[in-house]
Amino acid sequence: MIYNFICTLKGIDFKYKVESDSLLEAKVKIREHIKNSVEIEEYIKEPINQNSKEFIDFFNDILNGKTK
Repeated sequence: MIYNFICTLKGIDFKYKVESDSLLEAKVKIREHIKNSVEIEEYIKEPINQNSKEFIDFFNDILNGKTK
């Protein structure tokens, strides 16, 4: 069966046509297609708080058998 939807993405409406066996499967196909069509151009790593770094290092040292 073919389902016709009107989808809204960030305030912009667009028509979308999906062939599927059920309404739920059609909605899942739309979400997967939109998710897979997003392009990531740049990743910006946030700086780690020094206290958080020391806390993480403490547990890493324990797991690796190191003691201070």
